[in-house]
Amino acid sequence: MRVVVVGAGAVAEALEAFLSGGSLICTVVPAEHVAGNAVVRQADWIIEAAGEDVQSKRAALASIAAASRGDCLVSSDASVHTRAELLEGAAASFMARHAVAHFFFPLDRLALVEWVAASGEGVAPMAVDAQERLRHVLVTGLRRQVVECKDRPGYVANRLGFAALAQAMALADEHGLSPARADSALTRVLGWPRTAAFGTVDLIVPSLFAKLSQALADRLAQDDPLAQALPRALAWIQRLERFPAGAFYRRSQKGRPPLVIDFQDGVYRAPSTEPLTDHEETYAGHVRSWVSDYLTTVAGQTGLSAEQVWGVMAGSYGWAVPENHMGQA
Repeated sequence: MRVVVVGAGAVAEALEAFLSGGSLICTVVPAEHVAGNAVVRQADWIIEAAGEDVQSKRAALASIAAASRGDCLVSSDASVHTRAELLEGAAASFMARHAVAHFFFPLDRLALVEWVAASGEGVAPMAVDAQERLRHVLVTGLRRQVVECKDRPGYVANRLGFAALAQAMALADEHGLSPARADSALTRVLGWPRTAAFGTVDLIVPSLFAKLSQALADRLAQDDPLAQALPRALAWIQRLERFPAGAFYRRSQKGRPPLVIDFQDGVYRAPSTEPLTDHEETYAGHVRSWVSDYLTTVAGQTGLSAEQVWGVMAGSYGWAVPENHMGQA
């Protein structure tokens, strides 16, 4: 199968490395080089990964529609924008071969793919045979865990994940905790990965997290908890902008924990290894309670059970599933 990733940068490179080999032949083509490209014309599956700006993604999809064969499968790797939003102005024949297939990184650790193949009124769904072909590649060929989602902003994982990250950052500010101490509490008490909140924002890239979380908040109700928590979370990122490194953490020597920024002078230092205090455990407990409540809201709006949402978060953000949900996700 000939696969083309339309885009550039780390996401496109990671997809190319993961997809190359076996029965797949993968090539990265920059969005501006799609028109008239013979490789694009020969492709059996094209993955649109042209950044996170909706206009850029629409332009890339329009170029793909014009340059690809009529039987070529097309998917978008999108994290916030809905399928209906991406396909605005597209022909029904193109809609019939398009789905959102949202991957999570690193691909060798996180097997989840959020799948959106149908949207609301006026947007044609992906044809059944096209769905079967692409899902077969994802499940059988790539060993992905495909979760069908409603066409809602942020789908499931980022809808809850971005809000949880923002809330964890906001509560860290409220409790007077440093990024390292907050992340340590979330890892030890909630079972989040070592990157927890601030470290995960680093992985996303703080400026991109700010852009995407704001874009998501703009697409939700004004009283949604994400919108309420976001200003305090973005204040942390604005503080980072005073320093050239622009990240909460920095790699240290091999085998040692990452260094964390000291906002007093912008110097990266080894994090404290002191045991958690009662205050820090209380902070983590507040985050856990908030996540549990918001997860119920997300489940109701996405049509999944709470157990299914926990499963999505485990497969996308690496969250530990609470004991009372074990075996049900």
